[in-house]
Formats: sequence, structure tokens, C-alpha cells
Amino acid sequence: MARPAFGRMEGGGGVISASLLEPTLSSLIQISVRELKLLEEGGGLPDVGLGLPRSSSHGDLACSIAMQLASRQRKPPLQLAEALAAALREKLKESALQEAVERLEVKPPGF
Repeated sequence: MARPAFGRMEGGGGVISASLLEPTLSSLIQISVRELKLLEEGGGLPDVGLGLPRSSSHGDLACSIAMQLASRQRKPPLQLAEALAAALREKLKESALQEAVERLEVKPPGF
């Protein structure tokens, strides 16, 4: 995928507007967090933290929600990230973004 320099991302299925991609991915991540019961009862959802990675070699988008949830859940962030990634992959199969997201990977901090 190309970096969204001009507000669009290219994936296997063509070009999709970054203005559609990011909010839709954020929503799918939020749904996954709720379905995996990663929030305390009555607890609010933290910011998904979806944005550009520091280096373009690290992909088009990065998400920090697993780091934010790790202390609340008292679980390793990579374990939470893997669970979220698996749930998100399933959600993407049913989403209009299926063709726009070429790859979804979990990487340790500082990769």
C-alpha cells in the first residue's frame, strides 16, 4: 500500500479515501475491543490511537490501543494486540475495506 500522502491509500482493491479508511478502521477496532471485553464494566473506550507511524517503513497506519489497554487488563500489550488483530481481520472480511487493507500485522514496540 502507498502512504496516504494525498488523502488516499492504494491497496489490493484500488484506491480508497483516507477520510473513509481511518474512521472506519477506528470503528472496527472499537467494536473488537468491546466484543473481546477488554474494557472494565462502565469503563470508557480509550482513544484508538490510529495514525501514521513514525517511519514510512513501518507501514501506512499504526494503532496504540493495545498499549493503552495493557495496564487496565494487566496483560502483555502484544497478547492484546494479537487478539485485537485476529478480531479485526474477521471484521475486515465483512467490511467495504476488505480490499483496501493489504496486510494487518502486530509488531513489538520499537521494531
